[in-house]
Amino acid sequence: MAKRFSSREPLNNMQNSAIRFETNDTLVLSRKPLNDSRDWTILMTVNNGYLDFFRNWLWHFKKLNLSTSLIVVAQDDLIHKELMNSDVSILGEMTVERSVHVSINSSVNFQTQQFNMLVGKRPQHILDYLERGKNILYIDTDTVWLQAPFQYFTGDYDLWVQLDQGVSYCTGFMAVRTGANTIELIRAWRDRMIDLQNRMDDQNGFNGMVHNHESKVRIKGLDTKRFPDESQYFSNYNDKQREDAVVVHNNCIIGHASKLERFKHMKLWYEDKLNGTKLHD
Repeated sequence: MAKRFSSREPLNNMQNSAIRFETNDTLVLSRKPLNDSRDWTILMTVNNGYLDFFRNWLWHFKKLNLSTSLIVVAQDDLIHKELMNSDVSILGEMTVERSVHVSINSSVNFQTQQFNMLVGKRPQHILDYLERGKNILYIDTDTVWLQAPFQYFTGDYDLWVQLDQGVSYCTGFMAVRTGANTIELIRAWRDRMIDLQNRMDDQNGFNGMVHNHESKVRIKGLDTKRFPDESQYFSNYNDKQREDAVVVHNNCIIGHASKLERFKHMKLWYEDKLNGTKLHD
């Protein structure tokens, strides 16, 4: 039976075998590979304006038959009610919590103040769970998983992050190993977004400060053949190249309708496959 919660689940039971606590309460990582889906917790933030994109992601995710835990942070009351009333058998094992930081229920466009307000809370949500000993894979709702990504989280790294245009980190797909140094990094990112007061989106905020922590935190930019940005997958790749994609990210295009049209054009939209299946009856 899947479990659902209207508020955050108490995290008293540390299940991450990569972590041990010494007698002085210092967190120590054993640096084991984190390429098993059970090593990770998927974290998403969703508002009602992008509920259909969340449904699309969930449909593709469930096809992979993974056992990874999923936490969804509802960013408005409408979607919180929708998810809490949904059929458990359709949602799978999911923890639903209501964000205490923001309440915006419409789809918002890139680089607007409301967009910056929504995404600016991202580091706080990631931080909440890193501090509870969970390795977090944060993903945007405008992604589609064609394969499981976990096998690519290898090497002696603290973060594995999608690249945007090959030159900057994309905060819409980032796997973060819990630990003192990564917690320090994400906390600094959170503080920077607070200081910016919604004048900048979270991705620019992250890229603007991450170099200050590179001596302590090792970051791996994911292979762009496997984790292409939108210009590669939608515009530049041929059908053969698209077969190598693990995660498709429908980013760098403004507007809900434009994203939807592009997913449908590439036959990556679940309603085209299931005639409008909903999360619940």
